[in-house]
Amino acid sequence: MKDFYADRFFEVLKNQGVELDTIQTILRNQKFPQKAEELSQYDAVVISDCGSNTLLLDPEMQFKGVRKGNRLLAIQDYVKRVVAY
Repeated sequence: MKDFYADRFFEVLKNQGVELDTIQTILRNQKFPQKAEELSQYDAVVISDCGSNTLLLDPEMQFKGVRKGNRLLAIQDYVKRVVAY
C-alpha cells in the first residue's frame, strides 16, 4: 500500500532530478540537524506531520540532561538565510 501523498510527492521530485534525504518519524528527534549551519547543506527542507516537541525534545536532553540547541530556532535561521539569498 502506498503512503498516500508522500510517495507521489517523492516520485515527482525524483523525476525532476531532486535528490531527497528523508528521516523516519521515529528518528526525527535524533537525526534532524541541530543547527542552521547543518541545514544549509540543503536547498530546501520539507517538514510534514511533525509536532514541535518531536524536534525540541532530544532524548539526550530529556534523559541525560545534555544541553542542546533549539531546532526550531535553527529552522528559523535557515529560512532567513535562504530568503536573504
